[in-house]
Amino acid sequence: MHIPGKIVLGVAVLGGLIGVGIWLVPKWLPQGSLDGMLGFTQSKALVLTEIPQTRHADVEGTNGCDLRMLYPQIADDGSLLISSEAREKMNEAITKQVTEFFSTNTVSLDEAATAFVTSCQADLTEAMRWTDDATDDPYIALTNGWESEIGYDVKLNDGQYLSLGIANYLSTGGAHPNTTELFLTFDVVTGNIVTLRDVIPADQLMAFEVKEKQWLVDNMSDQLFEELTSEFMAFIAAPTQEQTDRYVDDAMVYLTSSDIVTFYNPYTIAPYTVGPIEVTIAR
Repeated sequence: MHIPGKIVLGVAVLGGLIGVGIWLVPKWLPQGSLDGMLGFTQSKALVLTEIPQTRHADVEGTNGCDLRMLYPQIADDGSLLISSEAREKMNEAITKQVTEFFSTNTVSLDEAATAFVTSCQADLTEAMRWTDDATDDPYIALTNGWESEIGYDVKLNDGQYLSLGIANYLSTGGAHPNTTELFLTFDVVTGNIVTLRDVIPADQLMAFEVKEKQWLVDNMSDQLFEELTSEFMAFIAAPTQEQTDRYVDDAMVYLTSSDIVTFYNPYTIAPYTVGPIEVTIAR
């Protein structure tokens, strides 16, 4: 079939104009407007920079004081997908979370780290005054030294959410070391911290909590603190809004690409020997 030349020329010109229009639209629209209009979501993962810090202080006769930190900050990679305000807000929240492993006061991370090492030195020095031979020291657990090691794990980084786990392995001479993990999930567009209330509709929160507590009763009832098993069973049988709100507000969660995960550190709902507990529920 023969197509007249004028029609071919017209189609070519129209195609060219459409191409120029598509090229220009992102230039004219505010950042993010095109995604919203076309139903796209930002999919570029944020670039993270690792910040390492170490501190060591010697105390004669002991292993001394060791502090090692490795935590992320959001890098400025030159893209326009995230504002400087959102980046700064997220970086401040991450640094604050690391600081709170050492201090709940309003101090800088440097001040909190210094206070940790200073406390360690004072404690070990006092312990060493009790004996000339550390091997016979009844305070041997103290003289072995203090150690804190902070690390992190990226749970989700999909351009919409950044979900991080930040953990602190801490040994200060007790019967055993403790590892505490805390979580931060961000809306990367605003830089705001995301909670369970932000990812589950209000009218579904009670159902979510019932399902989560049901999993704990079905799978962990012989390991949970007895009083909590009874509490969870009573909630499942007759959930109340007041109890739901308490569980939701106390929940420690992180996101993956497909799931919402609730997390319990040792001692929270079960003895130390049980270890951390995670409950995974599909998003």
